[in-house]
Amino acid sequence: VVLVAAMAHEIGYDQLASFFDGGFDWDRIRRAAKRFRLLVAIDDPVLTPDPLEHVRLFAAHLGAKALVTPDGIHFSRLQDRRELHEAVTLVGELLP
Repeated sequence: VVLVAAMAHEIGYDQLASFFDGGFDWDRIRRAAKRFRLLVAIDDPVLTPDPLEHVRLFAAHLGAKALVTPDGIHFSRLQDRRELHEAVTLVGELLP
C-alpha cells in the first residue's frame, strides 16, 4: 500500500471528521496488507502543524516506511503536481 499525503488522525476538516471518529483500527489495517509506504512533504499545509507526526503514527502502527520530501505541498494538481515520480518509486519497492 502506498499512501500519499495521508492523514493518521483528524486534522480539522469538518468534511473528513466522521472518517476519523473512533480512530483507526490499526491491527485490522496492518493485517490487510504486507507492506506500507508513505509519501509526505514537510511543507504540506493540510498535515499541519507537524506532517512528521502523521509519519510517526503510520510507522509505529503499520511499520510503514516513509519518503519525506522538503517540498511538494499536498502533492495535488492544484499545486501543479501531475506526476509523482516519488510515488512511482515507492510502488516499485513493493513489487516482487
